[in-house]
Amino acid sequence: MRSQRAARVSHTPNDDPFTLLASAIDPKIEAWPVERLSHYQARWVWPPTFKNGPEWQPFVDDIRATGIQEPLIVLPDGQVVDGGHRLDAARDIALETAPVRVLSLPLPLSDSDRFALENWAVMDTLARRQLSRHEMRGLIIDLEHAMAELQASGVTLLLYRRCRIAKLAELLGMSGTHTKQVLAIAHRGSRELRNRVKAGTLGVDTAYRLLTGKIGEVSTGADGVPESRLEIDRLMAEATAMLSLILDLALASGARQRDRVEAAQALELAADEVAQLRLTVEEWYESAS
Repeated sequence: MRSQRAARVSHTPNDDPFTLLASAIDPKIEAWPVERLSHYQARWVWPPTFKNGPEWQPFVDDIRATGIQEPLIVLPDGQVVDGGHRLDAARDIALETAPVRVLSLPLPLSDSDRFALENWAVMDTLARRQLSRHEMRGLIIDLEHAMAELQASGVTLLLYRRCRIAKLAELLGMSGTHTKQVLAIAHRGSRELRNRVKAGTLGVDTAYRLLTGKIGEVSTGADGVPESRLEIDRLMAEATAMLSLILDLALASGARQRDRVEAAQALELAADEVAQLRLTVEEWYESAS
């Protein structure tokens, strides 16, 4: 006999959406066939897997030795919304069943419920796993951009707005100012700008200044040169000096000739990238002036 599913509680705009989702999880643990389970298909954002990393095999070995101790959270159709790695480990070691708790959301999922799930998964991952700064920024940028698009289309989202910046800053290990810049890039940045920040090829501060037009301000220095161009020249000078210093150290070291050549090639490529960045910024400046 199927257990009676937990009903979602009434809420106000200030309620924590994670608490609301948790209220819809059946407290009863059931054993479902592994073949009945599948991965949730994310629409906007989902935490990265660690299956290809060094943590995977010890994780599988632990489940082989002790079984799945924490039940998977699944939708009524068997999509796993929490516990995807446990599902993969169960498949790897040929378990026949896995413990689950059912999250009773109406199917097909509404945009609001789907976003709430993906928001939940991201925040839980930020709290529990060690991710790189690029991975963390990427998750937040994708999540916040999805939120902005949904709200612009008229979708009502449950968001925990109280102290949101402070909570994100704590999870990301960043200052409030830095977090606000990341959110601004997510909400207002172009796809190219967002992708470059996510990939780590453009710093958050520089991206934010491009976004807000601060690099293209028309104010000038004492000699009449626009401060934006002075800033470009300053950054280029610093980058060139740093590349030259590192190259000199590499070539003067006692490393093998092959290593020195590879280091020189890598630094020359980096210098080319810096020069290309300068051209890109200058073109942007010219078009904005």
